Parts: sequence; structure tokens; C-alpha cells
Amino acid sequence: RRDAQILKNKLCVNAVRTSHYPQSQYFLDECDRLGLLVFTEIPGWQHIGDEKWQEIALQNVKEMILQNRNHPSVVLWGVRINESLDCDTLYQKTNALAHHLDGTRQTGGVRYLAHSHLLEDVYTFRDAIVFGGLMNALLNNCDVVKAACLAQLVNVIAPIMTENGGKAIRQSTFYPFAAASRYGRGETLRTVTDSPVFENMHGKARLLNTAVTHDAASRRVCAFLCNYGQSAAEVELELRSFGQLACEQFLSMENADLDAVNTFASPEAVRPAQREAVPVGADGTALLRLAPMSWNFISFRY
Repeated sequence: RRDAQILKNKLCVNAVRTSHYPQSQYFLDECDRLGLLVFTEIPGWQHIGDEKWQEIALQNVKEMILQNRNHPSVVLWGVRINESLDCDTLYQKTNALAHHLDGTRQTGGVRYLAHSHLLEDVYTFRDAIVFGGLMNALLNNCDVVKAACLAQLVNVIAPIMTENGGKAIRQSTFYPFAAASRYGRGETLRTVTDSPVFENMHGKARLLNTAVTHDAASRRVCAFLCNYGQSAAEVELELRSFGQLACEQFLSMENADLDAVNTFASPEAVRPAQREAVPVGADGTALLRLAPMSWNFISFRY
């Protein structure tokens, strides 16, 4: 418990990696209490043994998750032997087992070698449009939510992925995160929509997920729109009381393959495209067409 207190209160860290050995439950209990985020791992260092040894590694994955999955502080499962060489057969099994035992958390692994096979989680286009809706939820509840942790939204994996040797790529979630961070300023406007609804595991939700912000300092109105429908949506925005608006930019991220990802070989497979500016009428209305299953960002100036 004292270790966790020192990390949080003395060193002022927000996250801790348990460094590839099982941890005391007292330590994890204190991380839960303090809000210290934990990346916990299976035991081992570099060596990968024979088939029997690998069966024990899989048992370690199972025991780690069953022991610790009820700790809210744990945000990432380490399912790779620390600094080991690639072993796709083993690590495909460890990743699959982790997702079977806990479908709510992502997996990771620590490497020291270049060009390693990335079998742990990367973000798909599907993740990006879901994450865009989560950012809208934060904007729409900014009167209650004053600060939010990215790790709790997307399970600690960063929106930028790096490779040994200097290469870096943007994950699909980078784009909605960057737009909300840069343009989600000022105040959030109350939006009213008559979009159709769909059923999900939590009840009902709108096919059109929206958030609109107004920043008086920059004289900018921004709309963050996710179309979760299987068909294109014709949308009419009514932005009154701002005088004459002009569309500054219109970004749309769409992909026929919901599981498309950015990789080092194809770093821009998932990214927004700049679309033609939307004309705005004298009454503050703008008509636009949103592609099916898409994330969209439109900014206006007055």
C-alpha cells in the first residue's frame, strides 16, 4: 500500500506498469483507492520455452485475469513475455485467452526489438467512430464532467503508435480526439435532433450522435457528428443567433471496412478526408450529407 501511495502522492504519477511479475493484492487495492492506473503483466523475461512452458504461460494469463479483473485500477493486460522475441503461435493464444476472459480491456506487450509483430490491440475504424461518440458525450455533459481520462475511454492505448527507430503513426482514434481537443472550446450548445433510434445493449440510442460547441473568443461554431446508420443521412443543421456563418472546414472519416486499421506499412488507411465547404443560408441553416457509419467534423466562423 505504501508503494502505491509513494507513486501517487510523492512522485505524482498517474499510471504504473507492474513490470512482469505478480503483484500483491494490497498494492492493487490501494491503486483502486487512489485512482492509479495499472498495466499488469504475466511473469517472465525474454525467454520463451517449449510447449509445456508455453502452457504454463497461458495458465499465468488465466490466473492474472481471474485474480485481477475486478480491480477497476487495471486498464491493460500484459500478455507478452517482457522483451521476448516474436512467437506468433503463443501470443495469438495469449491475446485470445485474455479477450475471452475479459472482453472489456485491451491487451499489450513490451518489446525491445524493431519490426515486431503487433498482435496486441490496435484501433480500427469502428473504434474511431465509437470513440467519436464518447467524446460527444463528454462535451454534452461538460457541466458535470470537468476532467476525463483518455485511458478510461480507450483502455490506455495511445492515439499515436511508435516503432523502434523513430517511425510513428496515428491510430484511427487520433482524429476525433484531436478535433475535440482543439475545437471543443467555449461552451456546449444544447442540441435537439429528430434522428431515428436503434436498439443496443444499453437500450436505445440515436443513429445521429451530435455535439455542438460555440467559442466566442474565436467566433467559431463546431459540430461533431457521428452517423451510426447503415445508410447515408441527410442532415439539416439549424444554427441560429450567430449572424452570417461561413463554413471553415468539413472533415469526414468513412471506410467500407469497419475493421480497417492504420499500420506502419499503411499509415493512412483510416483518416478523415477534407470535403467541400457547406453553404449556410441567411437563416443559419446548412444542409449536408453524412456517409453511412462515419465520423464528421464541421466548423463555422462568423
